[in-house]
Amino acid sequence: MEIIGEKPFSFDDTIVRGATWVVELVKLQKDFEAGLEDHNIVAIDNLSGELLNRCRKHLYYIDRQLRDAVEELELVSTHILRYIP
Repeated sequence: MEIIGEKPFSFDDTIVRGATWVVELVKLQKDFEAGLEDHNIVAIDNLSGELLNRCRKHLYYIDRQLRDAVEELELVSTHILRYIP
């Protein structure tokens, strides 16, 4: 939960609450959808690129945390297995 965030996610028309990474992505999504409604090609282009970059950034961070956790679990399980007759 430390990585995902403990704040519950909620939003209404004006306020988005939750983990920082979720709030960031939801705000970008709302801006992107507004660009679509306005047929604003420049905004759509910029925001789609920004959404892609932010998603990649967050997924990379999550993946790195998962890899670290797996490595730690492997060390612990190896240590435990040494002492099982």
